[in-house]
Amino acid sequence: MLKGILKKPRLPVSKKPATPENIANQLKKPYRRMPSFSYLADEQISNIIDFLNTF
Repeated sequence: MLKGILKKPRLPVSKKPATPENIANQLKKPYRRMPSFSYLADEQISNIIDFLNTF
């Protein structure tokens, strides 16, 4: 479900635009049943987004 997530126009569940900012917000304040990753530092979230851009 995450493969190519930033290449799609919208995030799969929230239907928000698939932007790095919206993914960061989703990690901090999740939509529906996704667990929160609010304990991650901004740099860690940035690293996750960089990783998502690799495929």
